[in-house]
Amino acid sequence: MNVNQNGSVMNDRSVADLAFDRLLVVLDPSSKDGERGAELASTLIGDDGYLQLAVAMSGPEAWALQAFAESENISTKEAASIYLDQATERLGSSRVATTTLDGADLATELVRAAEAAGAGAVVLPAIVAARVMASKRSWADVPFPIVVVPRPPEAA
Repeated sequence: MNVNQNGSVMNDRSVADLAFDRLLVVLDPSSKDGERGAELASTLIGDDGYLQLAVAMSGPEAWALQAFAESENISTKEAASIYLDQATERLGSSRVATTTLDGADLATELVRAAEAAGAGAVVLPAIVAARVMASKRSWADVPFPIVVVPRPPEAA
């Protein structure tokens, strides 16, 4: 066990030492910082890992998708597909798949999507993590690590 300069206890492994070959990354298209998790996840998986990008189809995270869908006279599912394709392109990786989280219970949908993707962990924005924590499902029951990406200081 190590203690860092702030006095926090750390185990012998840092985040950089964690080996993730597959991560589920929840994006927030309603936030200008909604793709920060994908950037972090890309670093965590390295050159050989895979990302599964996801967006929620309900809740505050979906408002931008719903507004875009209405303005273009398309379904929210089509808007999500367009957004995920653009996010994948911005990442510049061929090791990316996409999915949508369709249920009303985001915590349950995260578990389902992570298991379906074979993900070793889930990366999500802090605001989405707060919404998941407010659900009925306990964080202690989630069978994988959760990496919470905070908003940058200027956005807080």
